[in-house]
Amino acid sequence: MANVNIWSKGAVCQYLHVLLEKGQIKPCMNLKVERRGYNAFYPRCVKELADSQFANNVHTNSTGYGAPSKYFWPICIDDCKGFKETKKFFESLISQEVEISQICLNGHIINNFALTQPQYNKNFCTKCGEKVIDKCPICNSEIKGSPFIREVNGNPPEFCDNCGEPYPWTKKKMMVAQDALRESDEIPDEDKKYLEENIYDLMLPTPKTEFV
Repeated sequence: MANVNIWSKGAVCQYLHVLLEKGQIKPCMNLKVERRGYNAFYPRCVKELADSQFANNVHTNSTGYGAPSKYFWPICIDDCKGFKETKKFFESLISQEVEISQICLNGHIINNFALTQPQYNKNFCTKCGEKVIDKCPICNSEIKGSPFIREVNGNPPEFCDNCGEPYPWTKKKMMVAQDALRESDEIPDEDKKYLEENIYDLMLPTPKTEFV
């Protein structure tokens, strides 16, 4: 059996089609091909419901030097509760699933992969102790993670993309800025009033920002 080039996404996807024809896997939307360790491509069930079979048709290295020490092909279980059929299996394999992001009320990003890597989820922030959320408090829609937010140290979204309301950390920034403005002795009262009325445009990118 010829080795499958695991550094080629197309080659991995083609072999998954072979496994599909053999009945080892199902045409499921939860099967994805992702680039991970050693810059290689790996198949996985994002719901972690599939069994696995040791791959004897790919290049591995027991020392882990230059190649993974082990590689596995998925085996879809019978009567899988997570099975979601797709008519476009190849496209589904390479499509990137929109993740859910966990963010604390102070805006610290906890986990950009809360859906598929729940083992890293937290109830409270380890940086500030605030409660962690993954849904908009106003409309209850999920906060999008990867690929919209890629880095844990990246910037959280300011507003909900479903209802348009500011997230709690955005409101907190506005309140802190307003309080600091009111308490300042160096800014004339007339300027304070103007700045307070336009604090939204000063802090966030809007068409008025450059003119305020």
